[in-house]
This record gives sequence, C-alpha cells and structure tokens, in this order.
Amino acid sequence: VAPNIKQVLFSSTNKTRYFYQIIQAGFDKKGPPAAAKQGIEVVREYHDADDQPLTTVHVGDDIIVHVRVRSTDTLYHDNIAIVDLLPGGFDIARDSVNKSSMDYADIREDRAIFFGTIDPQMKEMIYKMKATTVGHFSVPGAFAQSMYNPMIRANGVASEITVEPQKQ
Repeated sequence: VAPNIKQVLFSSTNKTRYFYQIIQAGFDKKGPPAAAKQGIEVVREYHDADDQPLTTVHVGDDIIVHVRVRSTDTLYHDNIAIVDLLPGGFDIARDSVNKSSMDYADIREDRAIFFGTIDPQMKEMIYKMKATTVGHFSVPGAFAQSMYNPMIRANGVASEITVEPQKQ
C-alpha cells in the first residue's frame, strides 16, 4: 500500500467474510537527525586496531565496534535491549563479541543485539566486523529501549562509512 493511501476498502458480492493483515517492514531511509536520550543514552564508534576513529576502511579490514550505554538519571533500568544494525557490506566476527557487561547477546548477520541492566556507570560492548564490499554506506544509529517501559529509550545518530578496494 502506497504511503499516501488513507483508506483500504474490501467488498464482496456474496457477503463472504475476509481476514486481512497489512504489514510494513524495512528501515527508515533517513536516520534521526540528532541523538535522543530518555533515561538512557547509547553511543557507537568504529575504531581501527590503534583505537583511532574510522570513516574510511579497505576491503578485508577489521573494524572494532564500541557500543556504550548508560543511564542518564540515577536509576537502574533493567530489561534493556540495545540494537546495533550493521551497514551493508560488513560481517560480524562472531567470536569477537565481548558481552561481559550485559546479560545476553544475540548476534545476527545484520545486527548485534545486547540485553541487560543499565545503570549510571558506562557499560561497553565491543566486537569486530569486517569490510567485505567496496562502496559508500549509510550506518544506522545504534538504539536502545526498555522492553517493558517505552518511555526509557535512546538512539544514536546515523553516519556514513566508505569502503575502498583492498590495499595492494
């Protein structure tokens, strides 16, 4: 259904009852223009092996991902899910995931998801990903939300990363 459609009508000449379901899936074309903090904050950075921030890499390079999260008030927030979507053209090195500061990690082909309790002290999850495809990619901002209290949420800012051909 196109975004500008306001109403969908079904009709039947023989009065048959129908069941219908409309599902919308996908990702926003543009990420939020600024970080949002409602009780918690989340920040993600890409670093090289020398711990320097990256915006350009080469095919085959390992990128060290730092996802940091903390409570912005004095409270402990439990049942927090932190989602870090990967840009296209990158793969997670599954054995590199450090989730020691969280209760659980779910690593998928396009994202890393962490679950746990957040307090005022900064917690950090670290993992590696590898650049596999040449191009200029949008990087969705990491986001976090309480699974049972929608008022506790945060999102980082979208960015961009360039992958150049492998060094000769």
